[in-house]
Amino acid sequence: MRIYDERGELVQTLCGLLPAMGPQVPRLTLSDFTPAPSGNGGTLTLYLNGQVLAVWDATDKNGKLVSNGFYFLVVDQPLANGTQVELQRTVFVAPEGRTAPAQLTAWPNVVHGGGEVRLTAIIGTSPADGSDPIRIYSIGGELVRSLTPSNGQAVWDLTNGQGRSVASGLYLLVLDGTDASGDPVRQTIKVAILR
Repeated sequence: MRIYDERGELVQTLCGLLPAMGPQVPRLTLSDFTPAPSGNGGTLTLYLNGQVLAVWDATDKNGKLVSNGFYFLVVDQPLANGTQVELQRTVFVAPEGRTAPAQLTAWPNVVHGGGEVRLTAIIGTSPADGSDPIRIYSIGGELVRSLTPSNGQAVWDLTNGQGRSVASGLYLLVLDGTDASGDPVRQTIKVAILR
């Protein structure tokens, strides 16, 4: 099993042993992330057709604790008929006990030509949702577009609110939300568009 961060970089590889599966379709399920009692770290258990495949301790390949965020899990499972199936899941983990009130990341944060920007938004230790908008402003302060994250993720297709491509320049992306205690939180990042 391979684990990638939100930028697509390989973070960890885990091995699990299960016998070759019959012709049934394999089903990958995950436990909820369980934070460590000490406040840092935790575990995520992966199941293949109800059997424990592996347990991830939220560390990278160097044994260092990963950051709070989304991770992509990829499992390659051989079947008894000689074929192989690839299963994928996305999961949010929060192994860092102390977190920033709000986190917003963009990838890429410098865009050449067209494309899109993938955004990840976290309030405390939870993914941002529809009540936590991401607003995109020009460097002059003009509102360009508003995005509504779903499960902490959103994609900006480099268009404004009218569907037209934005010009080259620096843009401010602002996440506004409310933390678990009801207090407002804000995080601002920059993205450069070079056409």
